[in-house]
Amino acid sequence: MKLLSQILQNNNCDYLAMRRVIILNSFFIIGMIAFASFATINLLLTQDYLVSLLDLALFIIFLLLYIDLNKKKNLQRASIIGTFIIAVFMLLFVYLNHNAGFGLIWTIFVPVFGVALFGSKQGMFISFVYYLLLFSLLFYGLHHWKEPTWDLLSFLRFVFASLVLLWVLYVTESSFEKVSAILEKMTYTDALTELYNRRKIDEIMEEKCYEYERYGTPLSIAILDIDDFKEINDTHGHDIGDKVLSELSSLLKANSRKSDIIARWGGEEFMFIMQNTQKKNAIESMEKLREVIAKHSFETIGHITCSIGVCELTPDISSANKLFSCADQALYRSKNNGKNSVSY
Repeated sequence: MKLLSQILQNNNCDYLAMRRVIILNSFFIIGMIAFASFATINLLLTQDYLVSLLDLALFIIFLLLYIDLNKKKNLQRASIIGTFIIAVFMLLFVYLNHNAGFGLIWTIFVPVFGVALFGSKQGMFISFVYYLLLFSLLFYGLHHWKEPTWDLLSFLRFVFASLVLLWVLYVTESSFEKVSAILEKMTYTDALTELYNRRKIDEIMEEKCYEYERYGTPLSIAILDIDDFKEINDTHGHDIGDKVLSELSSLLKANSRKSDIIARWGGEEFMFIMQNTQKKNAIESMEKLREVIAKHSFETIGHITCSIGVCELTPDISSANKLFSCADQALYRSKNNGKNSVSY
């Protein structure tokens, strides 16, 4: 489970990805145990050598997939290959085994894993294609299989039960996706301002610093601090202070570029990540924003001002921590220079 540990260590709260890791690892391990057991039983007890060889092939494939997943950490590839292999195996199993011993019960694993690994919409499409092939094969069996447990009524029951199962899977997965989206928003979003929080900024900056190191992509950041915010809280109360923060957040979003990423850095401080932006353009952008804030009349308290510190990624300032420290020092320079200003 090294891949799951890596996701957690990177503070990545992608619940769907975590679940896919757990499902795939469990799927491959259980598959290896099951197919090794089936291969042994079919070889020694039933002496069905063709099915035994098929089981052995699946064991080897699942072993290789398990090793590849934990070594290369490619979730998408493991999901696609794993689902494709199990779907092909189930169709071959039905073709060779028919419904002997009510073996059709095993066919439910394809939609279960398909929906769980690819999500409600894509998983439903995969399941529909799979069931279309399976139902065609089963309908063919009505006229060609010499199977006493398989007739038209059995076929209709199986089709109905499969479609009900597919609907249940879809509803369950859709609900999980909605809950996951809510949890992710709660994890990455500040409740008061509805901006990104510090956790999300740390994650974004790790990616941006890598892009700068690898491709030299320009990046500037800015830390904006409300001047004399403590006086607002002391004079008008914290409820008014919260309203100011909320109103300012809306003002920042309305007057920033679409490419800018805005977050609440903490307290009355806000962080801007300006992608593909050098310091000159970053300073100009923040100057315009500072003027907009100074002219805006806030409910209850009237006008406020902000101090802003700007810094750009450079070969000497190439890590997130150094960049944050640089912008913080620039912010204090603005404070010491009389506030309501932008410093670099």
